[in-house]
Amino acid sequence: MMRMKLESRLHAMNLKEKLERYGWRVDEAGDGSMLASHADIPDQLGARQHLHHLGLLTSSKVHIEFLISPPSSRARGSVRDSAGESAAP
Repeated sequence: MMRMKLESRLHAMNLKEKLERYGWRVDEAGDGSMLASHADIPDQLGARQHLHHLGLLTSSKVHIEFLISPPSSRARGSVRDSAGESAAP
């Protein structure tokens, strides 16, 4: 799931509504910015393509910071069994 932080000079509700209309989950970050995530967009490239389609990627009125999620333990090849022991994938 791709996550990003947005700071906008646009009216914040307009940006939030636009993103939510296209499947983004948008939450207030508490510092005037928003955190957005999209379950169907797995990486930064996909997010960039989607934001470009919405006219937001190159907008001077929106600052976008892509947040890189740490890989899950499964993605690193480590699997834990129910006792917490490492097991071969």
